[in-house]
Amino acid sequence: MKQIKRMSKRRQLKTQRFSDGFQNLPLRMGLGTGTTLNANRYIPEFKTFNRAELEWAYQGSWICGLAVDVVAEDMTREGVDVKCDDPDVSSGIDVALDEYRVWDSLCDAIKWARLYGGSI
Repeated sequence: MKQIKRMSKRRQLKTQRFSDGFQNLPLRMGLGTGTTLNANRYIPEFKTFNRAELEWAYQGSWICGLAVDVVAEDMTREGVDVKCDDPDVSSGIDVALDEYRVWDSLCDAIKWARLYGGSI
């Protein structure tokens, strides 16, 4: 009887002194290893700056064409409302903007900027 009691006391001491755990650092499994998302990082990789490839994508794919054109045309479709005390001045500005085709030029500049990454 005495031997059994001593062994049980020893077992209790062993279980109290040591803790069990699992840890695999390469797989990021276990306590204190973090998650797999901790190792992720974003590296921008530009696929192409080749002008010919960008033009082929724009002219050859209707989706690429829409991605470039829709935003630019939507931004310049309505123009702006010029508010002024004198209605003749505001109408004169609207006429000048239409006469010099400012909205068409601005639309083209936005399309170039969206297609090539910038326009001057």
